Amino acid sequence: MEHSLFLERYFSNLKLMPGLFYSWQPAIRFELGDPNEHDDKKYIAGSNERAAALYNDLHKPDDECIIVMDVLEVDLKRKNLSPFLDRSQHFRISMNTYEMEEILIYRFEIACRAKEIAASKILRAVVHSDLGVKPSIPHRVYILNKRTQTIFHVYDDRGCDVLGSNVEKLRPLYKHYNDWILDYDREAITRMFEG
Repeated sequence: MEHSLFLERYFSNLKLMPGLFYSWQPAIRFELGDPNEHDDKKYIAGSNERAAALYNDLHKPDDECIIVMDVLEVDLKRKNLSPFLDRSQHFRISMNTYEMEEILIYRFEIACRAKEIAASKILRAVVHSDLGVKPSIPHRVYILNKRTQTIFHVYDDRGCDVLGSNVEKLRPLYKHYNDWILDYDREAITRMFEG
């Protein structure tokens, strides 16, 4: 699968799994939802806005990307990707399976250009995954970008992990969105970028 070649080239021995931030350096964990916001609508809107800003800063329309989506066997009927892609294009979707803690997971992969991804829709659906708000999808979604040599992963309304093949690939995000870095991991992230 194409994502395996991407990982082999830029992220040797990395596995796309939950807790991605703790599996690779350099990486940044951003806080999407403001824990001090008590108005649900404002909290959700803020999470969506931050996810979109990070994505848009990292991806240009013509960037070659690979979307990797992990779908639990129980959610297989909900794997429809068409709302998240440009329907005028024809995509080759690859699939394989793996097990994690005795749960069968289907891994789908699509190679496309960033402009062919309905990014705002897919990010919103992932942000909403634990909030009971539509649209939502329960799947893990990773967006791999060949130009920036990065992996972008919104895990839910709380946060987003961004991994880079080297520190310089992430430095602009680190500087521009420093206020959004998750405080819990801030010290480790600062050491990565400032030695």
